[in-house]
This record gives sequence, C-alpha cells and structure tokens, in this order.
Amino acid sequence: MKNFIIFLSLLILAFGCTDKETIFEDQHVIEVIEGNEPPPYSGVTTVQLNNYINKVFIDLIGREPNSSELQNIADLLRSDNISNQVVDQFLNSIMSTNDYYNRLNDIYFGAMLNSTDSTDIAFRLEVMTVQLAATTDPLEQFYFQNEIIKLTNLQSAKDEYQSGEIGINDYMSRIVNNFFYDQINMGTENFVLACFENFFKRLPTEEELESSITMVNGFPAQLLFTDGATKDSFIGILTDNDEYYQGLGIDVYVQLLARNPDSPEMGEAMNNLSQGVWTYQELQKEIIKSEEYKGF
Repeated sequence: MKNFIIFLSLLILAFGCTDKETIFEDQHVIEVIEGNEPPPYSGVTTVQLNNYINKVFIDLIGREPNSSELQNIADLLRSDNISNQVVDQFLNSIMSTNDYYNRLNDIYFGAMLNSTDSTDIAFRLEVMTVQLAATTDPLEQFYFQNEIIKLTNLQSAKDEYQSGEIGINDYMSRIVNNFFYDQINMGTENFVLACFENFFKRLPTEEELESSITMVNGFPAQLLFTDGATKDSFIGILTDNDEYYQGLGIDVYVQLLARNPDSPEMGEAMNNLSQGVWTYQELQKEIIKSEEYKGF
C-alpha cells in the first residue's frame, strides 16, 4: 500500500510539471519611401578616395588640396570609376604645374645641396661676378668664369627641366656640378663618394674610386668601361649608366611608398627609364596608380 501511494504521488508530480511553451510572433512592417534611391557604389568609399587625393597632392606638390580642388578631383575620378585613364588626367594636371616642379626641386636640392635655394644662388653669383671683375689673374678669371656658368646653369635647371629644354640627366648633373656641391663635399674624394651615393645609392669600389679621382682631377682614366679625363666626363659617365636609372627608381619608390623597390620592380624601372620608355614622371604615375599606393 505504501509503495502504491508513492507511485501515485510521482505520477501526479510528473503530469503536473510539464513545460509550457510560449510563442512570440514578431511582425515587421516594410515601408517603402518614394524617391529615396541609394547612391551608386563603386567599391571605394569617400574617405578612401579623399585620402588618396590628399596623398597625391602632398607627395607631388607638398600640400593638401583645398576643399574645391578636393571635390572637383573626386568628381572627376568618380566620373570614370577611378580608371587609369582618368587618374592619368588627374596626375597630368598636377605635373604640369609650377608647384610640381618646385616640389621636385625642393626634394633634390634638399637632399643633395642642403636646401640651397634661389636666393643663395643669386647671392653667390653676385659675389663671383664682383670677384671676376676685380682680378687680372688669368687662372682666377678662368675659375670664376667657369663657376659662374655652372651656377647660372643651376639657377635655370628647374625652369629648363619644366619646359623640356633639358632632361632629368642634365637636371641632376647640374645639381652636383657647382660651387655649393663642391663646398658641401670638399675635396675630390668626398666629391666622388657623394656622387656615387647620390646617383648609385652605393659607395664606389676601390678601383672605381681611384679611376674617378684621377678623372675628376683632369687626367685620363676609365670608369665603368668608359674613358674620360675631366670632371664633366665623370659626371656624364655616372648619369648615363644603368645604375643611375636604378638609383632614380629607388628615389621614386622611397618618395612615394617609403620603401625600396624589390628586384623585379627595380629591373622594370631601370630598363624603362634607361630605354626612354618611361620618363621620371611616368614612373611616378605607375606607382601612384598601383593598389599599394591607392590603398583600395
């Protein structure tokens, strides 16, 4: 009897404790608002595009665009879905300005001439002109006349490069062939070392150093399989060598991507620059159009 009562109690408990399931119905009402079409999406956000435009301006002309420039260029790039063709149009508009060549001048004069500017050049020209007029010594006259020509060439280097009268090789040659570069790198050996570092991004071998010093001092020598016997011929040999174009490629990659090019990139830049397939500006364009630079 006792067992039966226990069984009955358990049975009642089991049926009395069944779970109760509550069902909630969540209803959503979709409302269509007329005339509220979403804007087209190209895969590039406004923030990404604006950052890209800002970056190009800073790298190429040293400043950010104003609000009007930013909007106009963003509209231009969006008009053709940021294609390479429309990016070229944008870059050409910047690279044709005085600001672009002033920025280029600032970069190389800063790196190689301790930021010597037009005022410094004009003052030194005036001093040397007075010195030339004051001397009757033929050797001094020859020296001052020669230095005045070099400084005049340096003074006009940017404008003549911008107008297309000289190329990048002559432009770079003028930067190292003048009074200021000589003062910064005093002595023949220091001059040679500086030229190798600026152009080739390396130091010369012992044999190259000896031949270069001999040539710069006005004696016949062979450098990089080319004969020469003057300072001008030394500079000409360096700026007409594959390593010079390789150095230009390194310059552009460091300026725009803050890194050295890898081996394939370096080879492509060197070959295209040395063969005239690319100009300095066209190499810049290739990098600026890359996904790595764009960030999208």
